[in-house]
Amino acid sequence: IDPEKAAGLDLTIAFVFPERNERTHVQLRNRVLIHQPLNAQPAQLTVTMARANFLRLFFQGADGRAMALSGEMRLAGDTRVLQAFGQALDRASPNDFAIVTP
Repeated sequence: IDPEKAAGLDLTIAFVFPERNERTHVQLRNRVLIHQPLNAQPAQLTVTMARANFLRLFFQGADGRAMALSGEMRLAGDTRVLQAFGQALDRASPNDFAIVTP
């Protein structure tokens, strides 16, 4: 999360991965991202998609609009929440996390 881009955001998104029978809830608030497997708080947006598409969207830069138009991703709620969430993310790089250093 880019703290400057996340400033002032208060977003809740439920991600549903039907093929895994999995539902997860994320909240971005006060520049902090909180993940919870289940949450009673209603989400502003529910995103339903295959987990592989989720990984493509957030880690490989897949076109979310194209995924929504093709039906690979279904959105229920305020779709602006997903755009704001995506804009607050830093682009991941394979060199960001040194697991083992010589």
